[in-house]
Amino acid sequence: MSGIIANSSVEIDLGILRISVAADLDLKQAVQNPEFREDLFFRLAVLLIESVPLRDLRQDIPLIAQRFMGRQSVAHRRELTLSNAILQTLQRYAWPGNVREF
Repeated sequence: MSGIIANSSVEIDLGILRISVAADLDLKQAVQNPEFREDLFFRLAVLLIESVPLRDLRQDIPLIAQRFMGRQSVAHRRELTLSNAILQTLQRYAWPGNVREF
Protein backbone atom coordinates (compact mmCIF):
# COMPACT_ATOMS: atom_id res chain seq x y z
CA MET A 1 0.00 0.00 0.00
CA SER A 2 1.13 3.53 -0.61
CA GLY A 3 0.14 6.88 0.78
CA ILE A 4 1.02 6.54 4.43
CA ILE A 5 -0.42 9.33 6.51
CA ALA A 6 1.07 10.01 9.92
CA ASN A 7 -0.55 12.12 12.63
CA SER A 8 1.28 13.38 15.66
CA SER A 9 0.48 15.72 18.54
CA VAL A 10 3.23 17.72 20.19
CA GLU A 11 2.84 19.70 23.42
CA ILE A 12 3.95 23.32 23.18
CA ASP A 13 3.54 26.32 25.49
CA LEU A 14 0.49 27.65 23.63
CA GLY A 15 -1.42 24.37 23.52
CA ILE A 16 -1.34 21.34 21.25
CA LEU A 17 0.14 21.34 17.79
CA ARG A 18 -1.21 18.65 15.47
CA ILE A 19 0.84 17.62 12.49
CA SER A 20 -0.55 15.56 9.62
CA VAL A 21 1.83 14.18 7.03
CA ALA A 22 0.96 12.52 3.73
CA ALA A 23 3.46 10.81 1.47
CA ASP A 24 3.30 9.19 -1.94
CA LEU A 25 5.92 6.67 -0.94
CA ASP A 26 6.24 4.02 1.73
CA LEU A 27 7.93 5.91 4.57
CA LYS A 28 8.86 2.69 6.38
CA GLN A 29 10.78 1.59 3.29
CA ALA A 30 12.27 5.07 2.91
CA VAL A 31 13.65 4.84 6.46
CA GLN A 32 15.32 1.51 5.62
CA ASN A 33 16.89 2.80 2.37
CA PRO A 34 17.78 5.50 4.12
CA GLU A 35 15.83 8.19 2.28
CA PHE A 36 13.87 9.44 5.31
CA ARG A 37 15.13 10.15 8.81
CA GLU A 38 14.24 7.37 11.23
CA ASP A 39 13.89 9.71 14.22
CA LEU A 40 11.48 11.94 12.31
CA PHE A 41 9.47 8.94 11.14
CA PHE A 42 8.96 7.70 14.71
CA ARG A 43 8.02 11.18 15.95
CA LEU A 44 5.37 11.45 13.23
CA ALA A 45 4.21 7.83 13.28
CA VAL A 46 1.98 8.07 16.34
CA LEU A 47 -0.99 6.96 14.22
CA LEU A 48 -0.42 5.46 10.79
CA ILE A 49 -3.24 5.16 8.29
CA GLU A 50 -2.42 3.26 5.13
CA SER A 51 -4.77 4.04 2.29
CA VAL A 52 -5.56 2.00 -0.77
CA PRO A 53 -5.11 3.82 -4.09
CA LEU A 54 -8.35 4.85 -5.77
CA ARG A 55 -7.40 2.81 -8.85
CA ASP A 56 -7.74 -0.29 -6.65
CA LEU A 57 -11.25 0.74 -5.58
CA ARG A 58 -12.84 1.23 -8.98
CA GLN A 59 -16.17 -0.13 -7.77
CA ASP A 60 -16.39 2.80 -5.30
CA ILE A 61 -15.75 5.52 -7.88
CA PRO A 62 -19.45 6.04 -8.79
CA LEU A 63 -20.31 6.50 -5.10
CA ILE A 64 -17.47 8.97 -4.60
CA ALA A 65 -18.38 10.87 -7.77
CA GLN A 66 -22.04 11.05 -6.75
CA ARG A 67 -21.02 12.35 -3.32
CA PHE A 68 -18.99 15.13 -4.92
CA MET A 69 -21.85 15.93 -7.28
CA GLY A 70 -24.23 16.10 -4.32
CA ARG A 71 -22.01 18.66 -2.64
CA GLN A 72 -21.77 20.68 -5.84
CA SER A 73 -25.54 20.49 -6.28
CA VAL A 74 -26.00 22.07 -2.86
CA ALA A 75 -23.32 24.69 -3.51
CA HIS A 76 -24.86 25.67 -6.87
CA ARG A 77 -28.47 25.24 -5.72
CA ARG A 78 -29.39 22.99 -8.61
CA GLU A 79 -29.41 19.27 -9.30
CA LEU A 80 -26.20 18.09 -10.95
CA THR A 81 -25.84 14.52 -12.19
CA LEU A 82 -23.35 12.37 -14.06
CA SER A 83 -24.29 10.14 -16.97
CA ASN A 84 -23.45 6.45 -16.97
CA ALA A 85 -20.91 7.11 -19.74
CA ILE A 86 -19.10 9.64 -17.53
CA LEU A 87 -19.13 7.24 -14.57
CA GLN A 88 -17.65 4.50 -16.76
CA THR A 89 -14.96 6.90 -17.97
CA LEU A 90 -14.12 7.76 -14.37
CA GLN A 91 -13.84 4.06 -13.54
CA ARG A 92 -11.44 3.45 -16.45
CA TYR A 93 -9.20 6.39 -15.52
CA ALA A 94 -5.84 5.50 -13.85
CA TRP A 95 -6.11 8.14 -11.05
CA PRO A 96 -2.37 8.83 -10.63
CA GLY A 97 -3.19 11.69 -8.24
CA ASN A 98 -5.67 9.54 -6.32
CA VAL A 99 -8.83 11.16 -4.95
CA ARG A 100 -7.19 14.63 -5.02
CA GLU A 101 -8.02 14.68 -8.74
CA PHE A 102 -11.77 14.55 -8.11
